Amino acid sequence: SQNLALKAMILLQDLGQPREALVAFEALAKQQRDLEQPDALIQVQIALCHAALGELDQARAVLAEVVRVDSVQALPPMPGMRRPNEPQHIGWSRARFHLAELDVIGGHYDDARATFASLAEQAPEDRLANDCLDLALLLNEMGPADAAALASYGASRQARLLHDHAALKSALEKIATDYTTSPLAPVALFELGETLSEDHCSQQAIEKYAALVAKYKDHRLAPRSLEATGDLQMAALHQPELAMASYERILTDYPDDLFLDGVRKKLLAARAHGKGETRATP
Repeated sequence: SQNLALKAMILLQDLGQPREALVAFEALAKQQRDLEQPDALIQVQIALCHAALGELDQARAVLAEVVRVDSVQALPPMPGMRRPNEPQHIGWSRARFHLAELDVIGGHYDDARATFASLAEQAPEDRLANDCLDLALLLNEMGPADAAALASYGASRQARLLHDHAALKSALEKIATDYTTSPLAPVALFELGETLSEDHCSQQAIEKYAALVAKYKDHRLAPRSLEATGDLQMAALHQPELAMASYERILTDYPDDLFLDGVRKKLLAARAHGKGETRATP
């Protein structure tokens, strides 16, 4: 089953073959059911395959069933109660996350905000918890004037589910260019940087991060943009001196940043790498 799961993930995420991945995930889900093991996480992947095929209604139906079944089996949640960190419950939180994502795509922003906020509180151990909190805060900042920008952001989320990087970049560029006063503009620039980095366009990604810092220096994503810049300068461009400057700027310009400990470790690593290269130079 591990080999089948790996095959399915490669088909979906690396090869962009959601229909073939769907067949593999459905076979994996059958194996789990035959063993009477929970298959919530697999069902979430099945839903993402449907989404990647453009079958958003089918994706929603699969995700809603994961939430329904797990909610029936779970104890009634108390205010502030955290979900157990078990595979079926992680599947429940991932399903709710993607249902909220579909709400953003469909323009149901209040429902999406409520779900993201609830998940951030109930499933803090899930790796998507920070994304949930960020999205809840972002949607809370939106006003009537941001309707067009929100529609473009919904288009970007749909393009992400479809694994359509061209459409994703187009939607994010539109936000960053046409809606510069919207709270979505710095988010769009940051996500553009991430997408370009995934496409191995490191210098273009750095340019988007630099634009964010220049235009929105007080935004919460400004230090993250500098950190992402330093990471690319180290790992992709092999320029430790530039990476050190990026990390050092976070320490000086954003002394209250919550992630300074991690930045300091990266700075020390960049310094050590730079000294190593200097010693190795004849």
